[in-house]
Amino acid sequence: MRVLRIYPTANDARHRCRDLALRRLGLEVALVAPNAYGSTWGASPIEREMPHRRARVINKGSIPLHLWDPLALRRAVHEFDPDVVDIHEEPYFPAGAQGVLAAGCRPVVMQTCQNIAKRLPGPIRALRRWSLNRVAGMYPCSAEAAEVLRVWGFRRRVSVIPFGVEEDLFDVRPVGERIGFIGRLVPEKGIDDLLDFGPRLLC
Repeated sequence: MRVLRIYPTANDARHRCRDLALRRLGLEVALVAPNAYGSTWGASPIEREMPHRRARVINKGSIPLHLWDPLALRRAVHEFDPDVVDIHEEPYFPAGAQGVLAAGCRPVVMQTCQNIAKRLPGPIRALRRWSLNRVAGMYPCSAEAAEVLRVWGFRRRVSVIPFGVEEDLFDVRPVGERIGFIGRLVPEKGIDDLLDFGPRLLC
């Protein structure tokens, strides 16, 4: 099976661990990687065994409102001729819709992390609906994000695939009696559960 993965963080070697693991399982994996994305993620070397195409990202400093060079996406699909196009963008991002459009009639799967059923502006809802009507399956990062997909009306295949943790980078062992939290102080982040730790909680 040939899989073309389109995602803006492909310059990060840690993110490519999934691609390399898929190749070890026998899949042919190719990437569309940006020339630059975000404020500091410039182009970085990609493994020689990993076929890839670089693409310009417009408005690269914005996570929700960046855009791919549409010609580069179409060329990548034409060159790699994938069986499946895997788009690691939210279905309501313009860049996500670009990937779906570039895939043409090929099956598409998409990632989502949105775990809050926010009411988005009308044009963004229309973009999301258009994308979700054309994808074969979604892989949310959590059960909560999967539930939001159902609220949005998605009825096709959903498989929860949590984000991985690199054991080489983290030695996760309890030390002391304190717990740390980094994130927004909202109920959706589990703050209510953390409050039981009282003064041991560091935010």
